Amino acid sequence: MKFPAIHPLSDEVDYVLFPYELHGCIVYDDPIAGLEAEELCEGADEVVRYFMRELNTPSIALLSSGHPQEGWTSFEYQGWENGWQVYSGRLGEVDQEMKLCPNFLLYYPGKPRVLHFTAVPASDALERYAA
Repeated sequence: MKFPAIHPLSDEVDYVLFPYELHGCIVYDDPIAGLEAEELCEGADEVVRYFMRELNTPSIALLSSGHPQEGWTSFEYQGWENGWQVYSGRLGEVDQEMKLCPNFLLYYPGKPRVLHFTAVPASDALERYAA
């Protein structure tokens, strides 16, 4: 299932990505940002795969917020590594680090200290957020 990103949404949700697998990589499309089949960076792809396993579906919507949300997973900014912003948090029982590429600044130009993520089945997000 392939859908473009939705953003900005509300005080609760900054954007929704609809990641999918292409040639073994997790990618997403965002025509507003000029991105097509944009590969998620190291660790961020594992976050998506974690939510796909948890929801038992390959068609998820990844919701992001710069503000705390009850029940969402939080990732804290750790610093820069070779031009990539590094965040870390816990997914289930596992510590997870993810690197966010420069395209991430399209969504959060202010580089928040903490990011919050959750996922829902893609159909749920389309019903709730698509115009």
